[in-house]
Amino acid sequence: MSLVFSKEIENTQMLITLEGRLDGASVREINKEIVPEIDTKTEIDEIIIDMEKLKYISSAGLRFVLSTQKKMIGRNGNLIVFKPTEDVIDVFKSTGFDEFLNIVYSDLEEIKNEDHHVYPLRPIQRWMMDTHFNRVNSTMMNAGGLVRLDESINLDILKTSVETVLQDHDIFKCRFVADKDTGEICQRFDGEIGEITIEKMSDEEFENSKNTLKKIYKLIGSQLWNIRLIRTDSAQYIFVDFYHGILDGVAIVLLFWREIDKYYKSLLGGKTVDELRRIPTSYAAYIREELSSDDEETMKEGINYWKAMTEGFSKEKHLPPKDSNAESEDAEEDFPFDSIDKAFFKDKPFSEHCFFMGAAMLTMAKVTGEKEVIMSWVHNGRTNGKEFRLMGIMLEQFPIRWSFSEDENTNDFLSKLEDKIKEETLHRRSLGTVYEEGVQINFSCFILQKGAIGRHGTISLGGIKNQIEELPQSEESASESAMDIELNEHEDGTYSLVLDYDAGLYSYSAMKNFADTMQEIIRKMKENSGILDILK
Repeated sequence: MSLVFSKEIENTQMLITLEGRLDGASVREINKEIVPEIDTKTEIDEIIIDMEKLKYISSAGLRFVLSTQKKMIGRNGNLIVFKPTEDVIDVFKSTGFDEFLNIVYSDLEEIKNEDHHVYPLRPIQRWMMDTHFNRVNSTMMNAGGLVRLDESINLDILKTSVETVLQDHDIFKCRFVADKDTGEICQRFDGEIGEITIEKMSDEEFENSKNTLKKIYKLIGSQLWNIRLIRTDSAQYIFVDFYHGILDGVAIVLLFWREIDKYYKSLLGGKTVDELRRIPTSYAAYIREELSSDDEETMKEGINYWKAMTEGFSKEKHLPPKDSNAESEDAEEDFPFDSIDKAFFKDKPFSEHCFFMGAAMLTMAKVTGEKEVIMSWVHNGRTNGKEFRLMGIMLEQFPIRWSFSEDENTNDFLSKLEDKIKEETLHRRSLGTVYEEGVQINFSCFILQKGAIGRHGTISLGGIKNQIEELPQSEESASESAMDIELNEHEDGTYSLVLDYDAGLYSYSAMKNFADTMQEIIRKMKENSGILDILK
């Protein structure tokens, strides 16, 4: 069967319907009949290709889809592949096209009537906005840090690398807007990526400017990142900062630097941006996919799961006791750990994350004197290759409840904890109800971060290490819980415990006691001690 095709144009949207075989001969017909319309009608900013009756697609057909995708990206538009048949999806999977195409199986009329340029905030984003911005008037920034660059770093090539990464990922075009009818905060991916300038200033001017590097974001309608390249009399720097409502923590900072490093090394080697550029994974497309994939029964099951997990939380039972010596401002303390290093985890039956999470839960049980722990743990939300290449907020904060009522050795406990972690990730789509109801606001939260980006350490660029420098604290604390338990892994394989805490509730001595207790618990866990013995 040869190809039967048609097109419909309504406002700025084109629907292309394909039936039969999309091969070299039929692509030539499409190039005569449809492609000129796409090229000349530049107001078209969304194309839907209906493949519900397409039986076959050849390499020529794939090239047509790819070229159309590129055109849409070039005009900040969308390409939607609607309901490809099994034979066609098999070709997409074997060629890797399924990794970057926006494939949708929803009702066609819903897709045609939907404005694909305005998106609701995802549950985690709404939670970030509420807890960090509305509650404590904090920008909750993810500082990639102020990095003092080695003198050999070519600042002009770095500038091009940064600009290319920004253009590659639509999350950097994200801006928050208020819906004119409902007042709800939504997001659009149509912001401008302007040129990154290389600022020149004296050493003295630079020192004076450090207090203003971390700007307070104007959240509505504005750019939600801040990147500056600075050349002083004696040094050169890059400063990187993201708003937490669009980009998440250390995971995204490391991905961002990795992308910059790829471009920097290749451009330094003589390649051009056009030779290096690839079609990125779109965060807006991820949101569309997520919105169309929620199963009602699965969501209901997940909501009930999280309600049972969080029911009965009490600050008096599930957080360290209040400290009468507490001060009035929130604080952060970094406690080096000498009880363990990275080498311990080689060939172990449990993960590094599970081990430290178990240690944090046991520590909480010991300092509260309670057998039951209710706290949260943070997962960066990236579970496959597509998501690891995706720039945009993916983290989730999972409530977890555990009762240390029966004796068992550490390894058996960690095995059960691993199973619980896997079970919780199966319910991640229904976490929105937890965020919306605000039940996690006062939970202690465990975070394991691979590298303390933004505080200290180095960043590699073109094989050269560049030093991260400390910055003055210029924003209000955005701690939405009584304390965050953060375990950082350093380049030399050692760890440190960082405690972000409400200094109106706890003193430094209380936090040091928590850190010392956790150190001792880790020593006993390494020996596979019994849980009840650890909690004595």
